[in-house]
Amino acid sequence: MNRINELGATLVRRIVVLDGSMGTAMIQSYQLQEADYRGQRFANYSVR
Repeated sequence: MNRINELGATLVRRIVVLDGSMGTAMIQSYQLQEADYRGQRFANYSVR
Protein backbone atom coordinates (compact mmCIF):
# COMPACT_ATOMS: atom_id res chain seq x y z
CA MET A 1 0.00 0.00 0.00
CA ASN A 2 1.49 3.37 -0.96
CA ARG A 3 1.55 6.35 1.39
CA ILE A 4 -1.41 8.15 -0.24
CA ASN A 5 -3.63 5.09 0.05
CA GLU A 6 -2.49 4.51 3.61
CA LEU A 7 -3.35 8.11 4.53
CA GLY A 8 -6.78 7.74 2.92
CA ALA A 9 -7.45 4.54 4.86
CA THR A 10 -6.38 6.20 8.10
CA LEU A 11 -8.64 9.23 7.45
CA VAL A 12 -11.62 6.89 7.17
CA ARG A 13 -10.87 5.31 10.57
CA ARG A 14 -9.78 8.25 12.73
CA ILE A 15 -9.17 11.96 13.08
CA VAL A 16 -5.78 12.91 11.66
CA VAL A 17 -3.86 16.08 12.50
CA LEU A 18 -1.28 17.17 9.95
CA ASP A 19 1.25 19.68 11.23
CA GLY A 20 3.86 21.53 9.24
CA SER A 21 6.46 24.18 9.85
CA MET A 22 4.78 27.03 7.96
CA GLY A 23 3.82 28.78 11.21
CA THR A 24 7.39 28.53 12.46
CA ALA A 25 8.73 30.19 9.32
CA MET A 26 6.16 32.96 9.61
CA ILE A 27 7.07 33.66 13.25
CA GLN A 28 10.78 33.61 12.45
CA SER A 29 10.24 36.16 9.67
CA TYR A 30 9.34 38.74 12.35
CA GLN A 31 12.87 38.40 13.84
CA LEU A 32 11.51 38.65 17.37
CA GLN A 33 13.81 39.28 20.31
CA GLU A 34 13.52 37.92 23.84
CA ALA A 35 11.61 41.00 25.01
CA ASP A 36 8.97 40.35 22.36
CA TYR A 37 8.26 36.93 23.83
CA ARG A 38 8.33 38.10 27.45
CA GLY A 39 5.77 40.88 26.99
CA GLN A 40 4.93 43.19 29.87
CA ARG A 41 4.02 40.43 32.33
CA PHE A 42 7.51 38.87 32.36
CA ALA A 43 9.59 41.91 31.32
CA ASN A 44 11.43 42.06 34.66
CA TYR A 45 11.42 38.35 35.49
CA SER A 46 14.81 37.15 36.62
CA VAL A 47 15.92 33.78 35.27
CA ARG A 48 18.29 31.85 37.53
